[in-house]
Amino acid sequence: MKGGHDLRNLLEYLANAAKEIARGDYHAEGEIFELTKSGKYPAEISELAEAFGMMMVMVEAREERLETLIDDLKQQKAKLEETSKALRQANIGVLEVLGSAIAKRDHGTIAHNYRVTFYALKLGQATGHPEKDLKSLIKGAFLHDVGKIGISDIILLKEGSLTDGEF
Repeated sequence: MKGGHDLRNLLEYLANAAKEIARGDYHAEGEIFELTKSGKYPAEISELAEAFGMMMVMVEAREERLETLIDDLKQQKAKLEETSKALRQANIGVLEVLGSAIAKRDHGTIAHNYRVTFYALKLGQATGHPEKDLKSLIKGAFLHDVGKIGISDIILLKEGSLTDGEF
């Protein structure tokens, strides 16, 4: 801080310091605390400088807390992304198990499931469906025969029409 102890200069200095603090620039911290010395500066200036000093400390503490929270959020985001990836992998695993179960019922089914999935995907792309819809389409197409799992082989593999009792 330069110059004499003119009240106008001191107030102007504090006003500029407030603007710097608002921008996150705390280089004037030592000079502001210098103004708090009682008897050296007018009491009003010392009180105002003390209030500025407290404000600076509180703002810095908030900034540090925000930085900690941001770091915590980044860690939580990384964990969430890992969990999401694991869930996607588990979902794929469930699809594979169901597809395998369907294939065990009818050996021609697994190739059929892949063909249906391939064509469904190509149709979805050709009709301009967004990526998220295509992912759902792939799952649905691959599992379109999943209902066969609960149907008796006698019914499922029967040649010819079903009787009324078989329905």
